[in-house]
Amino acid sequence: MEIATFLRKCKRNIVHFLLVLLGVIEKKAAISAKSKRNKSISGIVIAISLMVLGWLALPSFWFWVCWEIIAGVCVTRGCIAEWHLLRFPAKPGFKAEHRASELRAILAVSIGVTMELIGVGHSVKEGARLEALASQANEQVAILSNQTAQLVQSNLSASLQIEELRSNNLVLEKQLLDIRRRASPRFMNFDWDAFVQALKGKPKKRVELLYQKDDVEGFEFAREINNALKLANWTVSAFRPVVEEDIQGGPGLFPTNAPLVFRAGAGLDSLSFVVNDEDFSRADNPNNSFGAFLMALRAAGVNTSGSTRRDSTIPNDLIRFIVGPKF
Repeated sequence: MEIATFLRKCKRNIVHFLLVLLGVIEKKAAISAKSKRNKSISGIVIAISLMVLGWLALPSFWFWVCWEIIAGVCVTRGCIAEWHLLRFPAKPGFKAEHRASELRAILAVSIGVTMELIGVGHSVKEGARLEALASQANEQVAILSNQTAQLVQSNLSASLQIEELRSNNLVLEKQLLDIRRRASPRFMNFDWDAFVQALKGKPKKRVELLYQKDDVEGFEFAREINNALKLANWTVSAFRPVVEEDIQGGPGLFPTNAPLVFRAGAGLDSLSFVVNDEDFSRADNPNNSFGAFLMALRAAGVNTSGSTRRDSTIPNDLIRFIVGPKF
């Protein structure tokens, strides 16, 4: 900032000095214009001073615009004067003046052409400078384009990572919902409407609904199924805890210290079914009573992967459904 201020002060001082000098030269030229030599020297000094003054006072662009205009004016004036002198030859007694006019016209053309050549040199130099600036600008554009491409690639990678994280988040949310569903009581996830709708128009059988004694969660779940079966107009022949009389295959088939619900036919799964031979072989048939019952449970959101056992002593019109403890 200090250097720029100093340069501006120097520029103003030089301009002021040149203006004063021009004023002095004009006064001396007006007072003592005795010889052609003095006039020529004064003219040259004034011209040089004006050029320096224009260089210092005007921006570079406008200085060279004025330079080209003055050069064009000099060439045009000299050419017109030459044409006039050739069109109208010298009259007798005026040859010396005619000759002086020709020299002035030639001088004007020479000055104009010289200024044009100087202007061409400046134009070439300025063109080279602009070409260098354009080359630097192109390099900067190439660098910025490369950086933009890298940013686009980074943005694309970030977008892919975000999508992957969203996908993983959805998987985790699904797993969390599944965990919450498994942790919650089974009767809370039982869909009555879907269960009843799935049993419409299907063949019916009696259902013996058993649950483990003192298991509150199992009892509530069994009661939901009991109410849903009644709503679907199915007959629930028994709704009670498992007792010793329900032991499958007689008392000696299982150890006496085994859980009562296990000895009655329940497996390691939370739900178990005991059916006769015919229903056991047609469990996948939705037009079979047992197959329709399994399909309705699945429609209600119940996992029916529990064990199914067959017992030839089970009547043909009965399905024994045992609700074991929730694992």
